[in-house]
Amino acid sequence: MKKMTKFLLVSAMFTGLPTLAMATEVEEGRKLYVNKQCFVCHGYDGKTTMMPSYPKLAGQNYQYLIDQMKNLGSGKRYTILTAPGIYQNLTTEEMKLIATYLSKIK
Repeated sequence: MKKMTKFLLVSAMFTGLPTLAMATEVEEGRKLYVNKQCFVCHGYDGKTTMMPSYPKLAGQNYQYLIDQMKNLGSGKRYTILTAPGIYQNLTTEEMKLIATYLSKIK
């Protein structure tokens, strides 16, 4: 019985580690989303946008979000409403964290 208890305890610890790491990344992404002022156009919840034409970001695909931030930062994608400067100031790591946060919103 003791061996089984140890096994379950160790299994729980290791299976919980990715969850804790992901929770930390999501929280860091949420902080960046707010600190970088993304919420101004896309809403605090990523769903309630300033204007109906602005994209809702909550629940979007992780890689799609990164690709769009990179495209907007490089000028590859440009709209009159979004200046590339907003995205040029984001590091790749910051983009990944923001994308993690947004992709996890239900």
